[in-house]
Amino acid sequence: MGTGGPPVTVQAATLAGGNKNQDRYAYGDGWAFVLDGASSFATVQPEHDGGWYADRLKDALVHELTSRPDDTTIDIVARAIAEAAATHDDPATCPTSTIAMARWSFEVVEVYVLGDSTAALITENDEIEVTDSRLADIAPALRTEYRSRLARGHGFDARHLELLQRLQAQQATLRNRDGGYWIAGADPNAARHRVAHTRRTQEIASIVLATDGAAQGLRYNVAPSWGALTSMGLDRWLRLVQQVEARDTRGSSWPRSKPSDDKTVVVIEVTRPT
Repeated sequence: MGTGGPPVTVQAATLAGGNKNQDRYAYGDGWAFVLDGASSFATVQPEHDGGWYADRLKDALVHELTSRPDDTTIDIVARAIAEAAATHDDPATCPTSTIAMARWSFEVVEVYVLGDSTAALITENDEIEVTDSRLADIAPALRTEYRSRLARGHGFDARHLELLQRLQAQQATLRNRDGGYWIAGADPNAARHRVAHTRRTQEIASIVLATDGAAQGLRYNVAPSWGALTSMGLDRWLRLVQQVEARDTRGSSWPRSKPSDDKTVVVIEVTRPT
């Protein structure tokens, strides 16, 4: 896509859901991205977690985007995945991360999503939300069961953890394969299985990139739209999402996998010529 493009203003904010934030973000000349390193619900935590992987993927993506700006996003992401995974010995246990990326030039804006982070393109008349639902389609019965238990008031108990461990075990059998879902992990081929959308730059007022913890703000009715996020302020958005989680300590009002998730959002506002 190359370097350069219309004048933009970039804002970013992140907020940990617990003691350790596994989200990452970066932005530069003509590009921005957010990453969400996957949590492990295993009883014994792995040596390398999602945050470890997201650190390496972030560095690799920044290097690729700045050193080879004319390359396709698929090629850039594929090389970054290969580089990030190279320092983990066993592909079967490699941590994973989502990617939500935007690239822009004077002519076009491209958004690229791999995993359950979100990109939104905001125009004067509408919002185009770009999401990847394939991970959420895995093991629907287990998802229904853990959410139903939460809604009935059982809380984030031992049975909840057991259900999440079973869910992750099923996900592992379908990771980065046809009929399953695709994610940044050990396989560079995942890069080509993204969800993407391209629009003319002149149509776009702003672009939002959000990890799933931040995207919950729409589900929690913190604000009615992505456009509202850009006007209310990123830090306020994330704090309000966290406050909803803090009031719902047992997950009965808003069933979810964990009491509080990491939250990261990047907003790119495109300056229109006057």
